[in-house]
Amino acid sequence: MLREDVRRKDKRNSQCSAVIIDSQSVKTTRKGGFSGTDGNKKIKGRKRHITVDTMGNIVNNIVHPANFHDSKAAYLVIKDLRENQHGIKVIYADGGYKGELIGNTKKEFGYEIIISPKIKDEAKGKVSPKRWVVERTFSWLENFRRLSKDFEFLLQSSQAMIYLASIKLLLNKI
Repeated sequence: MLREDVRRKDKRNSQCSAVIIDSQSVKTTRKGGFSGTDGNKKIKGRKRHITVDTMGNIVNNIVHPANFHDSKAAYLVIKDLRENQHGIKVIYADGGYKGELIGNTKKEFGYEIIISPKIKDEAKGKVSPKRWVVERTFSWLENFRRLSKDFEFLLQSSQAMIYLASIKLLLNKI
């Protein structure tokens, strides 16, 4: 796989043992398909849930309507992660993933979820080092015009666009 080649080039193990999970709410266009409203951010559209390795490379992603709570949708992401990736032991997340997800994930999938501590200066733009990696990846994805909004009708097409952008980013690193 391309991600494994990039990791080997950086003199790392080809399989990642830790991932960072986060979500991003994005607006949809008028012709967009399934969508909802994110109550926290007041955005009508979809959420992109991604997991990245410690280098910021996308491991997997799931797109869903924005009205799903992060901890509920994270279960789908982690389930997909378990089915398609091997060697992962730890998942880093922010405070939105607290609650029963931590215990259920450990019991059902064997992953340990570590919640990154909130930094006092987070309102000023400073984020914890682990969360910074996934936020940087979201920033990289925003450089692709097709991902500035969710233009796709199908959720699967939105996921595919994220993977295509990820492939371009990985090819640039080789």
